[in-house]
Amino acid sequence: RARAEAMQEAANTAPQGSLSLAGLDEAKIKKFCEQAVTETGADEVCQIAGYMFQRGFIVGGTRAAVEKCQALCKKAKAQQLELAKVAIAGHTPLMAAAAARLEAALLEV
Repeated sequence: RARAEAMQEAANTAPQGSLSLAGLDEAKIKKFCEQAVTETGADEVCQIAGYMFQRGFIVGGTRAAVEKCQALCKKAKAQQLELAKVAIAGHTPLMAAAAARLEAALLEV
């Protein structure tokens, strides 16, 4: 429960999102993430947050940057391109506050 609450609190700090996609190589996705941040603003976050399988990835970050990355990936003919219904950018710097809060809760156990 503490983990879920901490993650939700961190998610409430800024609109976030996650994107699953397949069919592009890691270097191209990293390039698109960087381009998305450049085009949406320096305070935005976009990065590979998980690896599903070879050429299958999860991208997470701020909503605007993830949506921009989605558009870039679509233009590059990515497959299975889908924004997650859950608006939490797990495994990104946006969850740093959640990690600290969970660590504190675990130390109390």
